Amino acid sequence: MRARIEGNGITRGPAATRALAAGCALIGLLVATVAGAEEPAKRCGGEAPTKICVAFERSPRLPTDDPKTKAVVALWKRIEAPFAALTGRETGLVVLGPEGRYGEGKDAQPFPPAAYICPGAPPVVYVPYTLVDLVLVQKKYPVDFMAFVIGHELGHRANDFSLDGCQLAAFQRPGKGRYEEELADKRSAFFTAIGGYSTRKLAQEDLVSHFLQAEFGLRKYHTEGRKKSVMEALTHFDALESLYQTSVALALSGETQAAARLLSWAEELIRGKGVPLPELLVARALVLMMNAAPNAPWLEKAKLPLDATHLRCAPIYASHTALWDQPDAGAAVRGASDEREAARRALTTARKLLDEAAEMGASPLTIAAGRTCVAFYLGEANVAVAQQKETLKLVPKGAPPTVVGAVASNGALVDFLAAVESKPTPALTDAKALGKWGKQIGKLAKKVQPNVALADLVKRLKALPKRDENPAQMRPKRGCKHKSTADVKKLELPAAQAPEARKLGACPKGWKLAHTLPSLEVATRTGSPTGVTTCVPADGRAGVRWVGVDMPGVTSPPLDELQVRMRIIESTAMALPMLSIWSCMCGDAMQMMGLSDVGEEGYMVACDALGVGMGVVFSDHLGTVKRLVVIDSE
Repeated sequence: MRARIEGNGITRGPAATRALAAGCALIGLLVATVAGAEEPAKRCGGEAPTKICVAFERSPRLPTDDPKTKAVVALWKRIEAPFAALTGRETGLVVLGPEGRYGEGKDAQPFPPAAYICPGAPPVVYVPYTLVDLVLVQKKYPVDFMAFVIGHELGHRANDFSLDGCQLAAFQRPGKGRYEEELADKRSAFFTAIGGYSTRKLAQEDLVSHFLQAEFGLRKYHTEGRKKSVMEALTHFDALESLYQTSVALALSGETQAAARLLSWAEELIRGKGVPLPELLVARALVLMMNAAPNAPWLEKAKLPLDATHLRCAPIYASHTALWDQPDAGAAVRGASDEREAARRALTTARKLLDEAAEMGASPLTIAAGRTCVAFYLGEANVAVAQQKETLKLVPKGAPPTVVGAVASNGALVDFLAAVESKPTPALTDAKALGKWGKQIGKLAKKVQPNVALADLVKRLKALPKRDENPAQMRPKRGCKHKSTADVKKLELPAAQAPEARKLGACPKGWKLAHTLPSLEVATRTGSPTGVTTCVPADGRAGVRWVGVDMPGVTSPPLDELQVRMRIIESTAMALPMLSIWSCMCGDAMQMMGLSDVGEEGYMVACDALGVGMGVVFSDHLGTVKRLVVIDSE
């Protein structure tokens, strides 16, 4: 059972209080620097608590209704929630008042401005008023820094404590008693970013080193390891964000199986690093849905007289992972029962992934929209209706029109499903009953207008028993507002020939390595060729990346070798044609595949006229193309 935060402090029963008193030992951001507080590490088991933990327990709390307490608790919840979801470990929080002291009589001193964790049931993170004062009153340090300090203690909770809240012996910890602070820093960087705070800013301004030197008088060389650990964590941020963007681009380009495989591997990799990244879970769920759509169970339940496999619930994906922090400088085979069952399993997995991502703090709108689509594809009309209502509540005022339109389009599908469930399709051989049923379904014409493909299908069903041609994959023709496209030239894209060596870390000529997943050190040690390489132009040109994905073939389950090379070009790097130009030049070889939570639409394109054989363009609701992903074949 999770510890409950009630204003300031945690609610514990008598047994929990006794457990806290039984084994209280200090593990803090700067445990070795607190004068007089360097106690031997105590373990649970009836030993006397350390003096500093007793001092924390006895110190006055800041009132629960104090705005500063509320601010710290709000910050805590943003960081602790994903930590608890990932690790399953409970942690309590206490914010101390200004009267808090360590020591006796005339020797008593205010607690240093750090944060500390003491073992117990559950362990408790104590935030002294001195830190609150520096951040929230004097504003000497940004709130991001307090988030990092608290995240550091949660890093200790994950690394140095047992599940039941006892401090582990040094040899039992990941750092073996030597690297606890650096390991906690790395964990903190991830949890801080997940909470929406900027660790990149902390690294750029070197606040960690400055804090250690200014507040504790430590020499610079003592802080270098701490700074290095934060910088290494930032490298992982960039690598994971690149991996996420690569997976989304693959999914929207129609390579859903490749995207699903890459995301599955990425999820395992990230869990191994102890990083909660709910956006990857959402992306994997959406890819599973996209893959299952042509064989979704609702089609079998509906038994429509016309093909409806082309109907799609619009996926809403996260535009970026929570780790992102802007730096400065093929046709499906339909109808087979085994495929229908595989689709059902995929959709069930997608639902579980969405539930897990929700626990980790993913966007509620993204989760609700995803759950609506899962229920629709599974043919669960009542569930889909309820989820659609929840989605509508979560659409913010002033949301981009593309997001509003996608939610309305999905709502049309849900209404259609509910109507078909309440008015089942009659036997296809009964022309009279079929005609009557078609007219009833035709009354949905106004309701389903937001979904163009569905509106066309309803129109055809209304005309039954006339049997029209198969409308599968039918898409409305897009008009071209431009009188002439003769003056539109092919894009002069950054050249990137595939590297001669197919190995992790190999970049095209004229490009330099940015990062790899896994790290080159790990790849060398394990001998594994699997991974993702990200390179940037050697001339320092910003807004351009080259990504290479290499995954070997597998006999069972049968998976082909995956080798993908792509160039990602942001509009900040070069002028990209407006969406209307792409529509004119690419014609039917352009299809909207999904949109992000900020309203960006993702279009799969095959457009030789603009020099893009295969790729994805991301456009805002005004038709301005923000990003182009070119998928290169070898």
